[in-house]
Amino acid sequence: MVNISKESIDKIYTLCYNAIYKILEVMKVAKTDTINIRIEPKLKKEVETTLNDLGMNIADAVTVFFKQIVMTESIPFAIKKPKYNKETIEAINEAKNMKKNPEKYKSYNNVEELMEDLNSEED
Repeated sequence: MVNISKESIDKIYTLCYNAIYKILEVMKVAKTDTINIRIEPKLKKEVETTLNDLGMNIADAVTVFFKQIVMTESIPFAIKKPKYNKETIEAINEAKNMKKNPEKYKSYNNVEELMEDLNSEED
């Protein structure tokens, strides 16, 4: 049988109590809240890949974003409507017009018809 003094037992008890207390304090600080969001799977995958290259995950990035919102009291980047060049704007307008007035445009029953027409224009 091993003889352990009451004083030694008290010291061990105190050390254990203090260690457990500190662990619980850290756990209180480390409390987190959960946010659920819906996002397109393709976009999520692209974001995860980019963040992984930066050594971050989505939670890290959201935390940085939120901290910047708090620090700046604003969205920490400009939110702007994308600017398109003239050619892109014309293509967008043409597509909208085609959708509104399909009768004004050629249509094809299959890809072969389309390819035949495209190839005949080259001649």
